[in-house]
Amino acid sequence: MDFFSENAEFAHQCENEGLSFVGPSESVIRDMGDKSASKRIMGEAGVPLVPGYHGNYV
Repeated sequence: MDFFSENAEFAHQCENEGLSFVGPSESVIRDMGDKSASKRIMGEAGVPLVPGYHGNYV
């Protein structure tokens, strides 16, 4: 079960309904849920990453 704060669709619906969502934006929630995107974003920000595969899986 997802918490509402971790649900991109919930954040999107709040925005569409004119409600204030207290939490990350829809796009940030989606990026946090995508390991490849998360590693790329954190690497670009200079955050140390655990060595391993950082490419796209086929």
